[in-house]
Amino acid sequence: MYRKRVASAVLAAALTLSLAACGAKQPAASSGDLIVGYSKYSDSSNLYTHLNDEAKSQALEGMTLEGYELLVENDKLALYLREKSASIRVVDKNSGYIWGALRQDKPDDLNKTWSAFGNSIVSILYYDEVGSTAKTGAGHEDNKCKFEKIQNGVIVHVDFIEKDKTTKVESVISLSAKVELMDDHIRFSVDDSSIRETGNNKLGQVYFAPFLGATVADEIGGYMFVPDGSGALIRFQRPIKYLTGYSDRVYGSDYSIDNTYTVGDLNANRTNDFLKGSETVTMPVYGISHGYDANALFGYVESGAEYSAIMAEPAGIITDYNYATAYFLYRQAYMQPTERDGSGVQIVQEKPNTVNPALNIYFLSGEDANYTGMAHCYRGILEEQGILPGASLSQPQLMIDFLVADICEGFLVNTTTSLTNQDQLLSAAEYLFQQGISSASFQLLGWQKGGLNGYKKLSSYEDTELGSLSEVAQLQKALNSKGYDISMYLEPLSAREGQVSSQKDYAIALSQEIIEVLRNNKAVFLGDVQYIKTQTALQTLTSQMEMLQQAGLNSFAIDQVAELLYSEMLMGEEMTRTQVMELVTQKLASLAGEEGLTLYTPNAYAFSVTSVYRDAPMSASRYSFETDSVPFLQIVLSGAVTMYAPYANQSFYTDLDVLKCIEYNAYPSFLLTGGDSSLLSGTPSQEFFSTGFEDWKVTAVSIYQRIDEVLSQVQGQQVLSHRVLQEGVVQVTYETGSIYVNYTNVEFQAEGVTVPAIGAVYVAG
Repeated sequence: MYRKRVASAVLAAALTLSLAACGAKQPAASSGDLIVGYSKYSDSSNLYTHLNDEAKSQALEGMTLEGYELLVENDKLALYLREKSASIRVVDKNSGYIWGALRQDKPDDLNKTWSAFGNSIVSILYYDEVGSTAKTGAGHEDNKCKFEKIQNGVIVHVDFIEKDKTTKVESVISLSAKVELMDDHIRFSVDDSSIRETGNNKLGQVYFAPFLGATVADEIGGYMFVPDGSGALIRFQRPIKYLTGYSDRVYGSDYSIDNTYTVGDLNANRTNDFLKGSETVTMPVYGISHGYDANALFGYVESGAEYSAIMAEPAGIITDYNYATAYFLYRQAYMQPTERDGSGVQIVQEKPNTVNPALNIYFLSGEDANYTGMAHCYRGILEEQGILPGASLSQPQLMIDFLVADICEGFLVNTTTSLTNQDQLLSAAEYLFQQGISSASFQLLGWQKGGLNGYKKLSSYEDTELGSLSEVAQLQKALNSKGYDISMYLEPLSAREGQVSSQKDYAIALSQEIIEVLRNNKAVFLGDVQYIKTQTALQTLTSQMEMLQQAGLNSFAIDQVAELLYSEMLMGEEMTRTQVMELVTQKLASLAGEEGLTLYTPNAYAFSVTSVYRDAPMSASRYSFETDSVPFLQIVLSGAVTMYAPYANQSFYTDLDVLKCIEYNAYPSFLLTGGDSSLLSGTPSQEFFSTGFEDWKVTAVSIYQRIDEVLSQVQGQQVLSHRVLQEGVVQVTYETGSIYVNYTNVEFQAEGVTVPAIGAVYVAG
């Protein structure tokens, strides 16, 4: 059926893009990476998606129902319980596949602590009185469990017990975990009101059946999926001694307690100024695939996502098992400064977070049992919740962010450097119009008095570095005549030195210090960043948007508000991460209107108001244990949100990058200045190495046209499937046809389709 559809599509009209034949002139200072006709694709690079090894076993052997009691079933799933080990098994009736954690209560390759931790319905990490941590599972022989059967599942009441060997005093952490069989999934949950702590131990983390779906080494083909950036696969392999596995907090770090100084490479010998940070987890999901298009499970954090983290450990780190799960943070250890230089001691959070966690596990089979099927499952969940579809889909445009002005370091007094003026914007528009660009958006950064890093953060501006707001509105009318528009860039949360005048406006961490991210290269001008109270920042954002709208400027791009999520811990004025998330969600909904908002890297709770997604991740973080990057995020949002890739003129403009945009259905963006790049010298923006419009205008038009020529054929459509046909050749199927992308130097021919080397083809059908 699938092959017939592809074959018939070849008979329909086809549109071909051959990047190797484009040969557009590149800017002399920036063209070193782009060699037309040359491919740097590697079948070992985790920047791309790779071919499945179909020769490997497609199913796990030895998972039985022996010793398990049937609790409840419906026409899709059956839930079984083994009280002795406090573990469950689930049968997917569609395929007959049995899902469980460990195949024995105590396998030979794990000690009793790890066996209980991995196998149990609920497991925990706890802190002792000196801040050391330990893990244990409900099924451990030292713990006590009581099972209460309910209509659609079971509640296990657990006492996690540790007895001090010297004093013989017991520390007990008690909680009740529920497992329920729903219509098409199982649901784990804990009501926080059931948690009790007696003795010195404090609850740190909660896990639900953490080894559910675990495999040993490379016994079968398959992978773990994690929502790292666009999405990543960790394929099952023989044990490798990685230093650490994947573990990242959903919705990013909480700057009030998480470490804000992190080095991106464990073997780094440079300062963190020169290391690209890891991608953020914007979606509370994960998955495990047993085989390829055979059987898979998909985990979705329904409740408590803001206090959850996704982890996946490949074989070889501590055990020879591959396992992926979500866990929930009730307490963390944090640094409490005791000296003026910031040094201090690690202490454990005293008051636990209010989490009330719930984790749903869906079971997929056949052609749905892969990362595409997981994305479709998640999209269905979002649609049921009314999150998708949300805002109306925006028409893709050539997106150019123009940096208007920035603060410049002076000998005695800092000044403001003008980087783009009105005449240069009009001249740029005229050039683009002559090149046949019918739709473009000029987004203005640093338009406020003082420039991008020099304006007062908590002020609203009637005048700009381009003139008054009314003059900017007149400029917008002139651009509208060519089909272009102006968008005003707004970023209210972060501040450099001098941008906030009062200490009371800064957000405060649990340590009672200002929340800030410090650069260890102190030679950088205004390198350190402080963060403002969210409520204060949102008030300024609202008043500024109202002022702009009164002047006739109705298009905005909002940065960081939908991406950063930090609690505020000033004593007596605390705002939890949950409260901040709810505040941001409500404010964005009130600002969105019918057309939605342009947001930078929004977290999932802001998807419903997102019409334009800026700075979309185009790969995973590329940790050494990640084997593939996949467009999971793009599949979820395809047809509902217009996505833009990171700035093309900041190392994302090679032929392969252009192909990546086509594969991921993301349009290009550019950060430019009307004047020469040399004007950036002495400003915090000097890290943007090449921004002159005159240097980039030919390349910008070429890249946009090459991408739009293909993606315009599938505008507004959902991705139905994403598959690798051979190493370096990908097929992305939409509602009306398929896009084939060839990253290799060799022409690809199969199934009646010809794809040129380093090229892309759209085939309707």
